[in-house]
Formats: sequence, C-alpha cells, structure tokens
Amino acid sequence: MSHLPGLPLVPAVAMGMGAMTVAMLRLPLTSVLLATLLLASDGLAVTPLVIVAVVIAYVVTVRIAPADPSAARSAPAPAPRETTPTPGPQPRRPRNDDRGRHDRAPPGTARHAEASAITGAQTVR
Repeated sequence: MSHLPGLPLVPAVAMGMGAMTVAMLRLPLTSVLLATLLLASDGLAVTPLVIVAVVIAYVVTVRIAPADPSAARSAPAPAPRETTPTPGPQPRRPRNDDRGRHDRAPPGTARHAEASAITGAQTVR
C-alpha cells in the first residue's frame, strides 16, 4: 500500500522515481522517460502523474538550490580591519671587503658634490 488514500502503489512508485531522478539529474524529460519505461506496461497509465511529479520536483529543486554554487560555499567577507604594512625584503649586508664603500661617491662626481653641499664638507684636491 502507498499509505495515501486514493493513491495506488504503482502510481506512487512512478511519481517517486520521477521526482527522485529529476532532483538528482536535473533532466526533466529524461526523468519522465526513465520512470515510464521502468514500469513497462503500467508506465503509460501513470505518465500524466509522473509528469506532474517531475515538474513539481524540478521547480522545487531549482528554487531551493543556490543560483551561484561558489557563492553558497564561500563565507561572508570579514569586515575590513586596519593592517600594518609589512616590511619589505631586508637589504643585503655588505661583505667585509666593501663595507662602508657602497654609499660613498667618488670625488668629482655630481653625487659627491651634492653630498658635500648637504653636509657642508669641503672637497680637498
């Protein structure tokens, strides 16, 4: 028995198969054909009931399912917070033989003249 008054077992099974198939496959026509063909001779008699069950199951499945699957999986964006800038890569330490020489400009160059003007040093020639 199908436990529903007025609904025999074969139509109930056909409707359940069609609804289950369309919910999983999301292919309404295939679901109606599969449920109808699996019930052989009884399938033709219950085809209208299967079509109604498949349409209702398909509409409910599409309505319940999120429109964008990636949006349903992602958590809501956290509130922006203040961040401190991270320091960049550390400068390379000079080797012992060139320590202190890398920031000095050779005498007579424009860079040396600017450095001398800033510090107030005299260039001795």
